[in-house]
Amino acid sequence: MQQTNNKKGRIGLICATEGEIATLISSIDEATISRKSMLEFYQGTIKEVPVAATVSGIGKIRSAIATQILINFFFCKAIINFGTAGGIDEGVRILDTVISTECAYWDVSDNTLAYMRPNMNTNYFFADSFLLSLVQKAVVECKTTNQVFWGRMVTGDIFADNILRARIKESFFPLSVDMETASIAYVCQHYQTPYISVRTITDTYEHTGCRAFSRNYYRASKISCDIVIEMFKAMHGNFPIPEVE
Repeated sequence: MQQTNNKKGRIGLICATEGEIATLISSIDEATISRKSMLEFYQGTIKEVPVAATVSGIGKIRSAIATQILINFFFCKAIINFGTAGGIDEGVRILDTVISTECAYWDVSDNTLAYMRPNMNTNYFFADSFLLSLVQKAVVECKTTNQVFWGRMVTGDIFADNILRARIKESFFPLSVDMETASIAYVCQHYQTPYISVRTITDTYEHTGCRAFSRNYYRASKISCDIVIEMFKAMHGNFPIPEVE
């Protein structure tokens, strides 16, 4: 990895795939690329806020690795995850956006996290209140014609068909399901790093499967990207990121 003497804290940006992050990468000013552990990291600024952005790859392990690198090697003091998701709640439609207030693993047994170190009192990871306030402002400015929901996301390592959707809904009552958010949030909790996730819907009960995902992937990705870029405008270049010690 190309080393840098700049240890100013950054905001970390993470997506699972290249298409999800493409619009945002083009918005990074004076971008440079570094490589670490088989991943590429884009460093620069968005609206004068220092950032480091990466594509983790799909799934919990890959996203957890990328998140840890953003925190440990790129001095990220907050993490924004964004991209696409499947709708679980019947009110969530194609190209609607879900903002995480909390997230959990749907494919981990209820008592597993309680026995991991450090022990947890709940299976849920809660989004940061300040980041939530920024995304609220961003949603207003985006003036999206689709709905925006605030609530629970769940994560698992299997693409959810309708049989799994029914099982997930019965157990967790989430708005959406994806394959990365909870693992990103878990790493952030370990490092006491604020996180939030912004996900736009590609498939639902009514429009399910890989065809629906592929058909809506690029439009959904751009919606999530646009909201995140508006978050940086809402910061006015003054996000409270501490200097690295």
